[in-house]
Amino acid sequence: MKKVFGIYLLLIVAFVYIILQYQPHLGSNINITQTKDKGCYYNLSNNITLYSLYCLEELKDIPIIIENDLVSKNYNVSILFYDPLGIGYYTASLLELMLKLGYTIRITPVCLYNESGCKLYSLLLDENYYYIFDVDENITFIVPSDSVLAIFVLQNETNGVIIKNNKVYIVGKDEGIRKAASKFILWWYDIENS
Repeated sequence: MKKVFGIYLLLIVAFVYIILQYQPHLGSNINITQTKDKGCYYNLSNNITLYSLYCLEELKDIPIIIENDLVSKNYNVSILFYDPLGIGYYTASLLELMLKLGYTIRITPVCLYNESGCKLYSLLLDENYYYIFDVDENITFIVPSDSVLAIFVLQNETNGVIIKNNKVYIVGKDEGIRKAASKFILWWYDIENS
């Protein structure tokens, strides 16, 4: 029992250390180039170029609701909670989030429930802790919910982004969820304010 507690304590200390050591790499000078076909390139001042299938004008109908702004963007670790049975635009939005946010944070994908093919899945998500089961190691990790940026990608009839402290809810249906993911990415890099 003491060994398991020691492992959990070590994981918590490692998460906190990583978060405190991280400095954001966000740009303030942004050049936007619209492509001939579809989409825009966003050239950030720190030599990062992002491509989005959607330009800002195409995302104006996707709201970003900030109930409580992120404590900071100084997260080095993020947990991306997703539906393992999502398909189509849903899958494309997951891939876009993992690739484009990967410039500034490390993302750990976690299934919202146990499904074939899930390496990590959530057992319980409560206000203070995320209980995440690792199938390969047959161990449960207890992660303090305030120590990581949690991104929930949820299928819903309403399209948008909701930000509450260190939790981000990207919601939508069909192409709307892909647009919501793109809008959050542009917000993350200070390209779109809200």
